[in-house]
Amino acid sequence: MYRSADLRRYQYYLNPTWTGGVYASPSMSGSRPGSLIAGAWAAMQYMGQSGYEASCRDIVECRKKIEHAIRQEIPELRVLGKPVASVVAFASAETPAGEKLNVLEVGDLMSRRGWHLNALSNPAAVHIACTRLTVPMADQFVADLKDCIAEARGKPAGKGNMVALYGLGNSSAVGPALVSRLATMFLDTLYKA
Repeated sequence: MYRSADLRRYQYYLNPTWTGGVYASPSMSGSRPGSLIAGAWAAMQYMGQSGYEASCRDIVECRKKIEHAIRQEIPELRVLGKPVASVVAFASAETPAGEKLNVLEVGDLMSRRGWHLNALSNPAAVHIACTRLTVPMADQFVADLKDCIAEARGKPAGKGNMVALYGLGNSSAVGPALVSRLATMFLDTLYKA
């Protein structure tokens, strides 16, 4: 489609210092290609308004359950902000002894248990986006989160995906320019056969 990779790179969107972590997208449409929009439309047609509203209520209740558990039962974590929809973001909370858990390590441990969480930066944090699939698993999520916190407590950062990537954009050792180059190289690989 493009005469050279250099020309193609003008369509990329890169933000190495975004508060959600390094963000690199192959186009200005971001991570929302047309096929996802068409799929959402088809799902809405199938579910109808009442089905969508019931699903939304269940998802918000799931988020409330997870948020409440983190706030009330897990002193090592703090919920960021005041969630209103389906996402709960959480970061490490300083304990009375002054210790702080590596929340990205917890995120990596949760990934090994099959949870798909997203890392954030500034502050280092993790979030879960509750969906219809999460609704029946909220209690299991909280139990796994507690187990992963116990496993990560007092342990140095591992080498998982979250620990390795997030925060690089603002790191003085690496910096945004190098992270942008690495992200561009990654996006270039998406277009090679």
